Amino acid sequence: MVPMKHARMLALAAVLVVVAAALLIKVTWRAPERAGQASPVTLDATGPAASPECDAAGRDRVTSYQGRWTSRINDPDPPSDRTYDLRALRHVGYGSSTRYAITLANPGSGWTAARQCVLGGTVLSSVDPDRTWGDLERNYNGDALDVGVESDWAVVDGLRADNVFDAIAVQGPAEAELIVRNVELTNIRDDCIENDHNPKSLTIQSSLLDGCFTGISERPDERQRPQPRAATGAVTTLDGVLLHVKAQSFGTACRHPAACADGKGANGLFKWSPAGTPTVRIRDSVLRVDRYSAYGPSEMLFPPGTVVENSVLVWLGAGAYPASLPPGLRVTSDVTVWDRARAAWLCRHGRGPC
Repeated sequence: MVPMKHARMLALAAVLVVVAAALLIKVTWRAPERAGQASPVTLDATGPAASPECDAAGRDRVTSYQGRWTSRINDPDPPSDRTYDLRALRHVGYGSSTRYAITLANPGSGWTAARQCVLGGTVLSSVDPDRTWGDLERNYNGDALDVGVESDWAVVDGLRADNVFDAIAVQGPAEAELIVRNVELTNIRDDCIENDHNPKSLTIQSSLLDGCFTGISERPDERQRPQPRAATGAVTTLDGVLLHVKAQSFGTACRHPAACADGKGANGLFKWSPAGTPTVRIRDSVLRVDRYSAYGPSEMLFPPGTVVENSVLVWLGAGAYPASLPPGLRVTSDVTVWDRARAAWLCRHGRGPC
């Protein structure tokens, strides 16, 4: 028979073993990858932020999406001053289960909330890169991120998107502003940034847009009545931006056949209209265009009112660039100018060797 004192000691030891095992499980357990069916995790504490606007006092509402998702993330009516932390999100459903990966907007009303922050996020597509632009426009016309701005501004910081039709689309009134920072967009089959809905002030900073059919679009649908116009004083700013217009699988609808002889084609740096912002500012940026636009030289024009400071255009097509250029924009055919700038950006953002 075990003495009472020893029995109590053995019982205590058994309890300690159970507690230790439970603690070990709690420390080492990891949530399984999500397939899109789970609800977001909403925190009541200030979340990590990468932009000064998103780290301001009082921003204590954070929604976090994490893991692997295949279905559309859709929050059509968030409150103002909401931060979406997507830095642990990997969305892989575009082109298979959805054409819209992340929607933080209400397509019915055209906007959502004020002072919204979207941090991080990776959106990858399953679409065959050999499918033509026309095929994609009919069957996969959607966005990696659709964000709405009811008033003031929204910030998108650190998004990564590849091989989607449009990368970032913004909705909301013309008096609002979209700020895009530190994003990496590659192999975008239509617009890298779509500012077509009531074109508003757009600021793009320290971002790599490496492979756009069209760089920046501010051309509302012609069927929209009345036709919107940008707010007085609205400005589109490229500050420290690397923007590459890249020929990708296009098909037979090329209006300028010499530009698509290999079956590939691209549009241009800007897709503009009278509704676009009255001023475009480009500073400390490198632009790259490899060939003539599939739609001819009119699509290679810079918007009226473009002001350039310390920026260069790498033109790799034959002859001179086939459209007029804004004063102060240096032109070169040396592709290493782009290569060095791209390598430096990848280094600074932890995406490549230094």
